[in-house]
Amino acid sequence: MNQAHRTDGGGFTLLEILITLFIFSVVMSTLFVAYSGTYSVIHQTSATEDAYAQARIALERICEDLGSLYTPEREAATEGDKSAKGPVWFVGEAAEGGNRTFDSLRFLSLAHMDFEETSSIAQPAEVVYYVKQDHPDAPATLYRSDTLLTRERPETGTGGFPLCQGLLGVDFTYYDAQGVPHEHWDSRDMGSSQQAPSRVSVLLEFSPQTGREKPLRFRTGVALPPSRKGRNFEG
Repeated sequence: MNQAHRTDGGGFTLLEILITLFIFSVVMSTLFVAYSGTYSVIHQTSATEDAYAQARIALERICEDLGSLYTPEREAATEGDKSAKGPVWFVGEAAEGGNRTFDSLRFLSLAHMDFEETSSIAQPAEVVYYVKQDHPDAPATLYRSDTLLTRERPETGTGGFPLCQGLLGVDFTYYDAQGVPHEHWDSRDMGSSQQAPSRVSVLLEFSPQTGREKPLRFRTGVALPPSRKGRNFEG
């Protein structure tokens, strides 16, 4: 007697399983691509927002410091004497860092940040902006040092706190009274009749963010106030 074949349809054929796997892989691939694209956009937007925030804080801080420029009385007495100890009225220098240029700036300002709130009167301080790198080709970090003239000043390139990171360039341009730009400025070379720059332009260049080929560049300018002279402060 012949045995009947079961055709209850309780299983799947190999072809059905392969088709199901193919459809599943297509759906997962589509979801992965969509997720990756969304994550990339979110990451790029977040990184760009971070760069904008850092640039805004740094440029506002620099403008406020320069807007409170302070001129000591003894500047004329030390004219041309670069070996004299003590704070320097206004010195802007450029330094090479790998393939990039990172300027530094030292000047006296009344915009001292008194975190300890020890005095309600504005006191002159030496403000220094300088850059550090882990290695010559690495993005740099801009530091700000703020030391009252009545206190001991830190060694060059030390002290202060990081103001912004991921920089490919820091450029200060100094304009004299005639509007002529200068890459460097040193009050000790200018003579007693020469004021500080009439205007300073600041350029910060950040590393390219994900999905960008060009770096982010932020520029501002600040007109310096007339000299605010005061008594001689000893450190």
